[in-house]
Amino acid sequence: MRYVRPKREHEDNIKTQLYRWASKSNMHLHFEYRHKDCRFDAVFTREGEILAIIEVKNWKPAQALKAKMKPTEQLKRYMSFGPPVYVLWSFKGIRGLVAALKKIAGDFDDTRRLPKAVLRFYPKPKKITREQELAAVIKQQEKDMKYGDKVRSWQRR
Repeated sequence: MRYVRPKREHEDNIKTQLYRWASKSNMHLHFEYRHKDCRFDAVFTREGEILAIIEVKNWKPAQALKAKMKPTEQLKRYMSFGPPVYVLWSFKGIRGLVAALKKIAGDFDDTRRLPKAVLRFYPKPKKITREQELAAVIKQQEKDMKYGDKVRSWQRR
């Protein structure tokens, strides 16, 4: 059987690479962590405290930009718990995320203060300067997402 590489990587592959980079840096990530009615993709812990919530998405740049401009209900709910929420939406953001987690860990070790709640995306989505261009990209992404939902529902049958 011949392997056909998908155009976009699956979220689990991104999580695997994140785990690999975090382990090299002696960081403790716990995947599929449950808290109340939520299941976080990963949490970064230090001495029994959750210092960051990590959500892994397989998004295109326009989807990440749209979520950054107007966070989804899921991201808003995650932010309500207090720790910073980091959205990793591409392989390219893993190094930046690990560097941010190292900084949080260092600050926590020095001061024992928990980090402030923020929402950050890795890699940072490129800003689209013209509103018309942004609207066109978002409209196309919404069409793609609707089409993808139809395909997934068809595959379940």
